[in-house]
Amino acid sequence: MRSINILKSAHVVGLLLMLFMPLVARAQVAGGAISGKVIDSNGAVLPGAQVTIRNKATDVATDLVANEEGVYRAPNLLPGDYEVTATATNFNTVVQKGVVLTVGADLTIDLQLQPGGVGMTVVVRDEPPSVDTTTPTSSSGWLPTINLCSCASLDVAKYTNLIQSSVPSK
Repeated sequence: MRSINILKSAHVVGLLLMLFMPLVARAQVAGGAISGKVIDSNGAVLPGAQVTIRNKATDVATDLVANEEGVYRAPNLLPGDYEVTATATNFNTVVQKGVVLTVGADLTIDLQLQPGGVGMTVVVRDEPPSVDTTTPTSSSGWLPTINLCSCASLDVAKYTNLIQSSVPSK
């Protein structure tokens, strides 16, 4: 009778281990995933679109093909900076730059391709435009000119007397 209880306990422990081992294994993630949908300018999916996900640091590329729903997915990617490129016949190539993948992240990068000819590439950046703070120009190219007179040429005493005489006395 005692051997039957030990055998039942061993089965219960084994069953519990089998149930919880996938949870422990999933918690040890070393990378992330990038996925998304490739669509045209009208929102229609583009099955068969070629998608390349390139790690900028290692220059390792993962080549994918969008499925019948226009979806692509690259799991188990190392953390880092990536560039995602999508191409399809009769569409301009789109390049999404500045994609930063962190450990455990599951990024969604949807790509919209515009109809176009061969050889055109649209680059999308997740960076703010650069601002030149050293050159005095405006977006219209026109800046007002302000002439300032030299303080040495002002008769400060004359203006001080004028101001004092215009202030009412008590």
